[in-house]
Amino acid sequence: MKQVIRRSLEGSDDASSTSSRRSSRFLAVDFTRDEVAHKTFNTHQNPPAQDFYHLKQRCLTEGTLFEDSDFKPVHSSLTKRPSNPDRSIEWLRPREICRKPKFFVDGASRFDVRQGNLNDCWLLTATANLTANGRLFRKTVPQDNSFEDDEYAGIFHFRFWQFGQWVDVVIDDRLPTRDRELIYMKSSQKNEFWSALLEKAYAKLHGCYEALNSGTAREAMQDFTGGITESYRLRGKEPPPDNLFEIIDTGFQRGSMFACNILPDPKIPEAHTPQGLLKGHSYSVTKTHIMGAKKLIRLRNPWGDGIEWNGAWSDRSQEWQAIPKAQRKQLGLTIDNDGEFWMNFEDFLRYFDRVEICNLSPDPLDETEGSKRGWQVSTIDGEWVKGSTAGGCIDYLESFWTNPQYVVNLDKPDSDDPSEMCTIVVALMQKFRRAEDLPSLTIGFVIYRVTEEHLRNKPVPMKFFKKNDYRIVSRSIFINSREVSCRLRINPGMYLIVPSTLHPSEEGEFLMRIFSELRNCLEENDCTVCFGTMDDRVSGPLQEDEDWPRMVRHFYELADRKKTIDHIALSAILCRFFFAPPPKVKKRSNVWVRICLQLQEIIFCGWIPCQRPHKRPQSKPKPVDRTLVLQISQQLISRVSVNKSSQIQYEQFRTIIRDVQQWQAVFQLYDLDQSGHLDRKELKSALNSSGFNVNNRVLHELMKRSRESRVEGMELVDFVLCAVESRNAIEKLQQSVADDAERKITDKKAV
Repeated sequence: MKQVIRRSLEGSDDASSTSSRRSSRFLAVDFTRDEVAHKTFNTHQNPPAQDFYHLKQRCLTEGTLFEDSDFKPVHSSLTKRPSNPDRSIEWLRPREICRKPKFFVDGASRFDVRQGNLNDCWLLTATANLTANGRLFRKTVPQDNSFEDDEYAGIFHFRFWQFGQWVDVVIDDRLPTRDRELIYMKSSQKNEFWSALLEKAYAKLHGCYEALNSGTAREAMQDFTGGITESYRLRGKEPPPDNLFEIIDTGFQRGSMFACNILPDPKIPEAHTPQGLLKGHSYSVTKTHIMGAKKLIRLRNPWGDGIEWNGAWSDRSQEWQAIPKAQRKQLGLTIDNDGEFWMNFEDFLRYFDRVEICNLSPDPLDETEGSKRGWQVSTIDGEWVKGSTAGGCIDYLESFWTNPQYVVNLDKPDSDDPSEMCTIVVALMQKFRRAEDLPSLTIGFVIYRVTEEHLRNKPVPMKFFKKNDYRIVSRSIFINSREVSCRLRINPGMYLIVPSTLHPSEEGEFLMRIFSELRNCLEENDCTVCFGTMDDRVSGPLQEDEDWPRMVRHFYELADRKKTIDHIALSAILCRFFFAPPPKVKKRSNVWVRICLQLQEIIFCGWIPCQRPHKRPQSKPKPVDRTLVLQISQQLISRVSVNKSSQIQYEQFRTIIRDVQQWQAVFQLYDLDQSGHLDRKELKSALNSSGFNVNNRVLHELMKRSRESRVEGMELVDFVLCAVESRNAIEKLQQSVADDAERKITDKKAV
């Protein structure tokens, strides 16, 4: 774990975005304009991500079938809950289920998707929608998956958009079955397996099959497209837009995906309504049509059975009798128990509660096709961390300012805007909640109009937010959804965006995306990573204390013939004089207090109980983490040693001890209750007093040390590690800046 901190901080810089540690096991891919995928190489991935083509070729060469060690056919791939494995479940390859398995049978269609034992109708809804767009389908479901003899190696792959990048998820084709029947998603054709394998890849992406229980269709639609999601309440306090039908109709023309649902019955899961609909169930919206004065909408139940709408315009309703057969055929009307049905749009608004939309671009669906524009997108990762940047919403003004802050600069108005304004779309998405089996946080954001004067302090301090409500140009809704977004028309200028959770101290990671017609400059409004000045209260000749002569004596006792010591000897000195638990000191009891208490008992004959002094139980001191001290010693020596030697002489030892003494003095300065622990909230201030100005990204990596140790406070050894890591990160950043400047000068001279 300490090595992870070191690697993270060594890679930190002032403008870097945090890389997704959870997605690193999947190969990142980019797409050319014709949707051909190519690898995005990342040499820092450890272990390396699975490369589908490399693994497949190796299996074909060796004549073996691929077995995925990252997602094994075991109980933990079905569920992360501690429970006894279901011994009736058997993992089989398609060739063990049927004679001639196919990836596709007569292509892919929405009828290939049927729900199994998982409550993932939201995923099936999105999958059915995906089949309607051939270009997007081929992007997510590569066409080089095959069961043909000369190409089959038991390995398949699928691509999903995850928080700003596409990743390639590799799986083997062992599927969970019971009595040789698939227990999860399946096709209407028994020998067709693309949908079952897609579900397995999506389960691997999120950790296990059970992670797919319950969700919203717009989440999966976004993972299939990388689009922008929004939703409309149909029966809430605020009515849906009057032109909602036109919005949906235009969306189909532009490739948008739609789903809808009815609020669940808290007592009965997926309760049936008298109209043949299911509560708490997700439906695909597959088509719209205007027939005379009637607006019709077609929906599909992913169960793919006879549970369908039974009202007007349903499969066997009398309304269809007046429609010619040719027109019925053109609309794709099938009188079958396939889960698909038509209904009047007025009935749709009456019986459904929400419609979900995933747009492939930020273009509003209530504009004409000719008004489509090219969009520029900026993305940045962020994190809400307890004790640092988890400040809660604007109702908590005392802590709201501590949330991450971002500045977007819009230099020019849109080219075709008559009012010389800018249209932007701001989208805030929380990350990894499903994979970590965590409920979605309630999230949102506030946008302020600011000037350069307001941004002189980084981050913008609390007093700005207390006095500048009038500068708010927009507030998003706060909702416990994976993504919240809003569209704005604003004047060119500088804007401060503050994303937050609803309440303080709620932790999570997020992705911020800003879409605009012209290029926008999005950057984090945080302090610059650099060296500062040491706090006056701890500077001075710190080595002139009673322990210094003893440390010198230990140095020479442990030194070799050349009067040098290595990191093991240095760690022994640091443990003895800095990090070892202080010895217990037995306090002498006050004899006169004891005598007075005994006399009091004698005088009152024990009638009045006497309160004896309370003895606080002595807590056992925590042993020093010697491995951590060794790591600190190695880093301290590597900085001061000559010619990268692992040995140091007396003068270098003296420099190291002075540094540690200063950090110890800072630690004691902020350890107000003298508990031997530093509150995590004080870490940034303590580092500033040590002469290290760090931003939130560096700070969060440092704070993970104390969190993984399951302690709220940091001990001295933890703080010294933070100080060492901070200094290393700053020095590495400065060296990188200097190298870049020198490279530019060299390139300029070469030209």
